[in-house]
Amino acid sequence: MRLLTQIIDEYIASGQPVGSLFLVEKYQLGCSSATVRNDMAALEEEGFMYQPHVAAGRVPTVRGYQTYIEYLKPARVSNKNQKKLLQIWGEAQCALELKLKQISKALSDMSGEVAFATLGEYFSHTAGFGTMCEKQEFCDEDFFKEFSETLEHIDDICKRVLKTESGEPQILFGKGHAFSKRCSTIVLRYAYRDYYGVLGIIGPLRMHYQKNISIMQAVKKIIEN
Repeated sequence: MRLLTQIIDEYIASGQPVGSLFLVEKYQLGCSSATVRNDMAALEEEGFMYQPHVAAGRVPTVRGYQTYIEYLKPARVSNKNQKKLLQIWGEAQCALELKLKQISKALSDMSGEVAFATLGEYFSHTAGFGTMCEKQEFCDEDFFKEFSETLEHIDDICKRVLKTESGEPQILFGKGHAFSKRCSTIVLRYAYRDYYGVLGIIGPLRMHYQKNISIMQAVKKIIEN
């Protein structure tokens, strides 16, 4: 799965199809680009990626992302981000709802995606839509439509998550799990005193899963400690 991971890492970073020669040179694979092309073709046959047009590199499929996520290793949240989250939640004179607004804004700033925070069934706040408009996926009308529809279903997403007992981030995309074929939602159930709520990040399939999951876990730990 190393080659699949390298391809998806590069696609997440650039948004461009990833070619064999680029991989050989960047990762010093010690083999020819023809060998890597053959390996990429095999991954394509297995449904992990596809070639958008002849002579292009490869782009991951939903199955590719799902496999990639299974092999992700925990990442460390930067000291700067950790300090910022602690500062937001530690403001003694700040109302709980305002803290959650600030937390959702921080999640959006750190992830580069739209973020939201809810508390029970009476409070919900979303932040970062302007940041998402800068992403190349928004040039696609179908993506923009599906993304907007996903945002409209935040309450449904939260109701689903609140019914679970899982304390780990859930990644919702792919058949049977997502509210959109083109969007990915990372959600997390948290507990605060007598309340339960949901933290979430919504973006395209091409998002930094490792970083975003780690940020969500850091926020949950801060809230629940």
